[in-house]
Amino acid sequence: SGLTVGCMLVPQSMAYALLAGMPMIYGLYSSFVPLVLYAGLATSRVQAVGPVAMDAMMTASVANNILGTERAAQCDPLKPETCGEYIALAVVLAFFTGLLQVAFGTFHLGVLVNFLSHSVMSGFTSAAALVIGLSQCKYLLGVDVP
Repeated sequence: SGLTVGCMLVPQSMAYALLAGMPMIYGLYSSFVPLVLYAGLATSRVQAVGPVAMDAMMTASVANNILGTERAAQCDPLKPETCGEYIALAVVLAFFTGLLQVAFGTFHLGVLVNFLSHSVMSGFTSAAALVIGLSQCKYLLGVDVP
């Protein structure tokens, strides 16, 4: 089963890195490091760790909002040397997201999720799937979708 997960995780993590606008090596880091940390620190058998499409999409969105579309577009995921500012922003974003997760866990704020209705969660997931699918048209068909 480890071989199957490895065969799926490598290309999937590289694709998530491209979705986030990051060089592909960072997708590999984001799939390997959480698993190693989780193996040593966590206890749940049902929680999934590693990169996911929504996180990649939100990272790209935050980077575009903070850096501006022009500066974010200068980062070519196939040329990591052009992405210094973008990578630094993604690292800071990941750090502060981790701090928030630790704070939410410390104060047991996970109960707030119970107030989100199923239709809200379903709508968010469906919309995210649509945005992710359309954002990949430029790679699949060579068509630039705004």
